[in-house]
Amino acid sequence: MTSEKARREQLRTQRRLQEWATKNLEGLEASHMFSLLWSPSCANIAKQPEVALRLAAALLLDKPITILAPIGSELPKRLLAVAAGVEYYTPGDMDSMKRAMIRVLAPFAPVRQ
Repeated sequence: MTSEKARREQLRTQRRLQEWATKNLEGLEASHMFSLLWSPSCANIAKQPEVALRLAAALLLDKPITILAPIGSELPKRLLAVAAGVEYYTPGDMDSMKRAMIRVLAPFAPVRQ
């Protein structure tokens, strides 16, 4: 790849990243909290960098962070340390997930059932 072609590609990538960040940060700034539905792939920053970027933005914006995770998940200790709430659910059981969601959100606002 020529240096000019590489430079154009880098500029396109930077523009796409800026557009993505602007769109996501506007939504996060307007929200009251950041909720993360944890899966093992969340820890794979190389494959899902958007999870890490959103989480970092939530920390910088001082948003409460709530986490829903499948029972048996091993969450990073430092993530648990900054979380305002963590609840676990039975994988494949939507009622279990709903109950966990109600529990994790209850301290922040009344949750209709």
